Amino acid sequence: LFELRIVPYAHRRMNNSSQNGETSANSDVTDKESDHVTASKNSNDTILSSNVWTPNNPRVKPPKNRRISRAQQTLVPSEEFSPKSQEEELFTLEELLQKAKNADPNNNNNNSTNNSLSNNNSTNNSNNNSNSNVSVAVVEADSTSQQSSQNIISRLKSNNPSLQIVSLQGQQFGKKTTKLIGEALRINTTVVHLDISHNAFKHTEKTLPILFASLTFHPALRTINVAQNILGSRALKSLEELLRINLLIIDVKLDDDVDVDMKYAYQQYINLNQRIEKLQNGESTVLDLTNRLMRDFPTFLWTHQQNLGRLLSLNLSQNYLTTCPEFYCFQSIESLDISENQITYLPCSLGTLTKLKQFILNTNKISSLPDLRGLINLATLDISDNRFSTIPETILNLKNLTNLRVLGNPLRDVPKRIAERGDKELISHLQERMKGIETVYRTKLMFVGPPNGGKSSLMAALLNKKKGKHQSKRIGKKEEEESFKNKSANNGIEVRDWNVKGDSTVELTAWDFSGQQIFNYTHQFFLSSNAIYLVTFDLLQKEYSNIIYWLHFIKARSNNAPSVFLVGTHAEDKQCTEEYISYFWDQLKRALVGIVLENVVGWYTVSSLTGKGLEELRNDLLRISLRNPSVRRETPRSYLRLEAEIKLLRCDYSRPPTMKLEEFRSLAHVSGVQPDSVNLAAIWLHDTGVIYYFPDVSANLIVLDPQWLANAFSTIASVPSDFVHKGMIAAEYTDQIWKPPKFPQDLHEFLVELLEKFGAVFSLREEGLIFVPCLLSDTPMENDLWPTEIEYFEQAKNQDQTVGQLGRIYEFAFLPLGFFSRMIVRFLNTEEWTAIEYWKEGIILAHKLEEDDQVMLFVRIVNKKRLEVFLRGVDPGSKIASLVECIGTLINDNLDVPVKTYIPCTHCFREGKEPILFSQRECEAAVATAGKGSVFCPKGILPVQVHEMAPDVSMATFKGILISLPEISMHDLIGEGAFAKVFKGTWKEEVVAVKMLEIK
Repeated sequence: LFELRIVPYAHRRMNNSSQNGETSANSDVTDKESDHVTASKNSNDTILSSNVWTPNNPRVKPPKNRRISRAQQTLVPSEEFSPKSQEEELFTLEELLQKAKNADPNNNNNNSTNNSLSNNNSTNNSNNNSNSNVSVAVVEADSTSQQSSQNIISRLKSNNPSLQIVSLQGQQFGKKTTKLIGEALRINTTVVHLDISHNAFKHTEKTLPILFASLTFHPALRTINVAQNILGSRALKSLEELLRINLLIIDVKLDDDVDVDMKYAYQQYINLNQRIEKLQNGESTVLDLTNRLMRDFPTFLWTHQQNLGRLLSLNLSQNYLTTCPEFYCFQSIESLDISENQITYLPCSLGTLTKLKQFILNTNKISSLPDLRGLINLATLDISDNRFSTIPETILNLKNLTNLRVLGNPLRDVPKRIAERGDKELISHLQERMKGIETVYRTKLMFVGPPNGGKSSLMAALLNKKKGKHQSKRIGKKEEEESFKNKSANNGIEVRDWNVKGDSTVELTAWDFSGQQIFNYTHQFFLSSNAIYLVTFDLLQKEYSNIIYWLHFIKARSNNAPSVFLVGTHAEDKQCTEEYISYFWDQLKRALVGIVLENVVGWYTVSSLTGKGLEELRNDLLRISLRNPSVRRETPRSYLRLEAEIKLLRCDYSRPPTMKLEEFRSLAHVSGVQPDSVNLAAIWLHDTGVIYYFPDVSANLIVLDPQWLANAFSTIASVPSDFVHKGMIAAEYTDQIWKPPKFPQDLHEFLVELLEKFGAVFSLREEGLIFVPCLLSDTPMENDLWPTEIEYFEQAKNQDQTVGQLGRIYEFAFLPLGFFSRMIVRFLNTEEWTAIEYWKEGIILAHKLEEDDQVMLFVRIVNKKRLEVFLRGVDPGSKIASLVECIGTLINDNLDVPVKTYIPCTHCFREGKEPILFSQRECEAAVATAGKGSVFCPKGILPVQVHEMAPDVSMATFKGILISLPEISMHDLIGEGAFAKVFKGTWKEEVVAVKMLEIK
């Protein structure tokens, strides 16, 4: 690489004489004698400017004229410098540099070591041509470097306008000097080009971040040369931060071996900065300042207000702005994005942007808007994730607005499901509000808990405020079954209205859910995240596991309900002394350790017979209801008129309480609801429990009475055993289960699809069957289908068979109802397995192979939170991988709860012992450890090989192609499971999925 270096003649002569053993007595020369040019191949030399200044000779002043006389400058090899007088001819610095470059016979235009990221050479050239009276700081690697650094620092602090190019290459400054230079650069406002190439600093991981930090807000810097340095991750990251924040840097020179992804990131910022430069020159109408860590709008842009006035698009998102710039000079702007900042208010000048079509301001701290009536062309407005408590009325004045986003605000006047619409329907809903609103307080009150816990008596006592008439007697198992058979028409769920009067009247819809497990499958359909829950239980039945189950059930099915009351009943019993009650609550709290209880608002001891604790509970229900923001609803009066019409129709017992959507539209029109608001009115009434509307199941049918729907669901859960075989009901029997006129035949398919949506039933249409999991038997009909391990291995030994047994255990914090039902349905529909027996919490299957090689599968639920999978037979390892993959898919698709996976010891199986469980992570770590591949069982002597217990983990049964990791190019993360991540990759020009195990 041929480089040009311009130094004082006196300085060169001094160095030459020193090298020849001569004294430097003749080094004293005048300023006139000192201006000369030298050429060198020395890698430590740098391209410099024609106007010369060096730290070793700071007395030399740059010429006033940037054009250079050949009579004063001579191009010669550095080894033998001798000035020659020539005919005077003027040429520019760029011409001189090019001449020096062409004069090098070894020059092959090889610039790989000084690779510029700039794609806009014309920009750089124009910038260089504009620099007149340029001065250069040159530092040479000699014994005077300390003096050189002091001179550099002094010159930088002087802020001489002529000092625009600084070269520090090859100096290897230490951390202390770097700090001093950095402080000087913070003060400096003139440097345009900075060269720190060829190891200008020692320990670049420590020194370069200091230097780059000092340049963050430099007002003039345009290019940086960092080639020929050893750049580690910290230095590269700090350079990226510099380019992100400093909006003026338009070129960086790097070595070719810098990471491609890092170069790409640099290039993105440089491209954006070049666009800013184009804006300053009036050549662009787009300004993108995304993710530049700005706290204020760049002040240097205000000097180009005329060009800002031509802007069509401005993006200030993902910064730290707390205020917006005044918008008076952005009169042509059509798209404005200020999202993901910390802005608290907007200036009134926003309303003057008459051409604005899209305004994005989500994820800020804004709680109000200025007058927007001037935004006559605005079509899209996003105010989501801010602090609006109500929708600003000024939005309704935007006649062309078609897309409105408001989610993520603490809105009191717009339910979440309506806020999700984000289109004309939401705008229409706001217009309904403008016609008149009423504030109503309403929510659902859910009485849930284990059977025989006093829920019905408590609900009656709270609603009627009477003592003694609502006490349920404690009954045994046999009486409970008899009571279940004779249960009233509500068949598991009873719905009643309850108005609680105080300073404000709260309208509560009370739901009494039967505690029998058979009805739990249908209960989940009605649970709501906006409801208040009363988990009710008998104080004398110390079955804490049932209470824990219901707390998990509420959390899983209601998206972490806002308010949960724990209510212990039968406090009038003689055993319920103060000491016993204190002991009971203490033991319950111990049992609940580790369970999230932030939504449990109170612990209550009550008696529906004597009225003990009821008044306190009633008052707290009112207080908590009024405090809950989802209870207070500012509702359009037209919706309330529609609600009143629907309640009148419920009283018409000559027809089922259902309605076609067209009828509902007509009724809404009579009530004053606009056509565009009908769907939103239906959603609002659905959320408040007045109607039930499921457009994803049937967009044309609305249920007017929730009690009718609850009865329909409960009826199929209590169907007579004559219609049921192994949980299956023939589809033709639905006429006998849902009898007209209460349940017309044309509604049966709708009811089945609705139940299927929530996992309460599964329709096997090809077989003409309906699978109802809650109707399965509690235990298997035959108990000898899965013999014990000792019996099994002894039997195989007698038959001279070599068999094995593998297992996999999944531990859940909570296993919701319906998950195992889906697993049963999956196995019933598979072509690989045949079901031999199945019941509520277990299934036994046989693999479809020859009988002599039969592999059996046993899956069961233990303690409502543990899934056990056992596989036995000849070569069970060949089946375990696909089986584990199938179960893993079911878990990932249907559950959102933590899961731990364990692998039981195969040695323990053979010896008939309770197996030791090894965590999957432990087995994976053993496989990954070279020369190990085994774990130690404390019940045995020999180590247990992982490939025996879990061939899928060790890949012992893998029959595909083995590929070394370097053959695969890894790309983006596309999925993440409990124990592995899946990446997109490329192998032999094919796109592949790469599953990477997480081993800790």
